[in-house]
Parts: sequence; structure tokens; C-alpha cells
Amino acid sequence: MVSVPGSSVTLVSEGAECLMVSKRLFLQHANIRSLRVAGDMVMTFPTAETLESKVKENRKWKSYKSDLVQRVMRHGVTV
Repeated sequence: MVSVPGSSVTLVSEGAECLMVSKRLFLQHANIRSLRVAGDMVMTFPTAETLESKVKENRKWKSYKSDLVQRVMRHGVTV
């Protein structure tokens, strides 16, 4: 499990009562299996740069697709 400064971790156990434990305490005392399970449950979010890149890529694809459909409709070009 990777510890990111300033980040928080929330672990949810099915049917258990809520128990708050500091991340530092958890990392100090958790066994390897618990760390692996917690690491597998972590949801990561893409960076702003990754999101921006994906948006640009999607816009380029939509533009290309639209242009291609228009050409096919106008000229009967087969793809």
C-alpha cells in the first residue's frame, strides 16, 4: 500500500461497526495480507493532465468521424 502525504484512507468492512484508525497506526501495525487487501481496494483517479489528454483525443476522434461520415454521404466513398 502506497502512502501519499495528506491523503486519507477509508476501509469498509461488510457488517462491521465504523472504527476510525489513523493511517500511520494502520500502516505500522497491519500485516502483509491486510496491506495487500487495502492496496487492492484503493481507487486511483487520473491526473488533470491525463484527463485533458483524453478529452483532446476524444474531440479529435469525434471530429475525424464526423468529417468521414460527411465525405461518405456526399461522395459515396467506401471506406
